[in-house]
Amino acid sequence: SPDGKTLAAASDNGKGGTRLAFLDAATGRVVRRLEPEGLPGRKLRFSPDGKALAISGYYGLALLDPRTGKAGLAI
Repeated sequence: SPDGKTLAAASDNGKGGTRLAFLDAATGRVVRRLEPEGLPGRKLRFSPDGKALAISGYYGLALLDPRTGKAGLAI
């Protein structure tokens, strides 16, 4: 995250989608897990204000709310 307090990691959920884990940067503990529907991708980038997370992969790019996992724009 832009404030350096949260790390985001992506992995395969075993169903063709993505599993996201958000970790406390100081402790390495997982603080939240999300499995957003229909967002395959492994490359992540927080927006400068931390209110969106971009997920990109072979099939496109999507933005989601990192707090709720709700997807916004997908291209």
